[in-house]
Amino acid sequence: MGNKTKAYIKSEVAKLKKLKAKYGSKMTVAKLKTKEGFENLTDEVAQEIIEQLEEYATIVLKQLSRLKILKTIDDDE
Repeated sequence: MGNKTKAYIKSEVAKLKKLKAKYGSKMTVAKLKTKEGFENLTDEVAQEIIEQLEEYATIVLKQLSRLKILKTIDDDE
């Protein structure tokens, strides 16, 4: 993985950490429906979107963890 990609990932993680510090709680249907563009969703659709976002976040975090482990292995060699 190139240095630009690593730097980009690090900057995105930093942004996510800032968001977590600012908002600190899980997204709810009510909170999602207050965001621009999501006002007219049904509760069911809003809940599906939240679940999809949580799944995506899990995938991203697992991949970042995997990359961190691989980097550690490469550094040891």
